[in-house]
Amino acid sequence: VRETCIHTASVFVAYLGDAIPAAQTHEVLRLFIQRLQGESVRVSVMRGLERIARSPLPLPFTEHLPALLPPLLHILTLGGGGRAAQVSALTCLLAVLRNRNNRLEDSGLEQLVKGVAGALGGEGFLGADVHVTSLALQILLTLAQTYTSLSAPLIHTYAYTQLIGWVKSGGLAVGEVLDNITQLLIHLVRHYVVSLDSVLSTLGDI
Repeated sequence: VRETCIHTASVFVAYLGDAIPAAQTHEVLRLFIQRLQGESVRVSVMRGLERIARSPLPLPFTEHLPALLPPLLHILTLGGGGRAAQVSALTCLLAVLRNRNNRLEDSGLEQLVKGVAGALGGEGFLGADVHVTSLALQILLTLAQTYTSLSAPLIHTYAYTQLIGWVKSGGLAVGEVLDNITQLLIHLVRHYVVSLDSVLSTLGDI
């Protein structure tokens, strides 16, 4: 029953949000974020938030981002809820970031890059799952494309070691994963964070 209520509420906000009083939309978002603490409905809540984030309507999501990021990153770094929760957290974050109506503050941007990069480097988390690794890299790539020069030094600081490690070790560095890594490395070169010679040397090791 709770999962059905969560689904229904997210559909109302996503498709009828411009006809619902703003106070009610804010209340739904606040309740959803609070419910991320409960493992029994966590995945349903993240799917609901993803549905709302994908809405073409100009919904008031940005002001809820400071409260939304910590529980999602907590799920990523600790792996609470298993793979289903990790995938839901990543797809939810990706939907939020790809919605052009949303804008992260500088502190939130650093928090997100650090959290996703930390999860990428965690034992038993992304190293054996191509789909999950690809989603995490898509988040970093979306940040690079949206926040351009602001994201480059952060990605270099928190994620460069992992990116280079994957390329040198092979493993998951194939297909879409390799494409995302390559685009991230190009982004770092364009913003003069790393040298082109260094990246070419790394890519030549494949």
